[in-house]
Amino acid sequence: MTNVQIATAFAFSMLGVPYIYGGQSRAGTDCSGLVQQILDQVGLDPKNDQNAQALFNILKTKQIEKPCEGRIVFFGSKITRIHHVGYCISEDR
Repeated sequence: MTNVQIATAFAFSMLGVPYIYGGQSRAGTDCSGLVQQILDQVGLDPKNDQNAQALFNILKTKQIEKPCEGRIVFFGSKITRIHHVGYCISEDR
């Protein structure tokens, strides 16, 4: 399996896990906790507890025109106000 396939399989395995602010486990997770767990599956977790802004600051590489499976996407009003992070499982999800 590729790293993207491993990450996506893990993301799907987390469906149904409750949202808990600051959570990073199957007992409950938030957006940044989920992304950190996904990254950890392929050896890329930046370690420590990171919020969405911190993950952006660590992981930003380039702006992309079209999301695709395996991309980490960030949401905010500007690059200094990132408030949500997600993992793409396809071009539109």
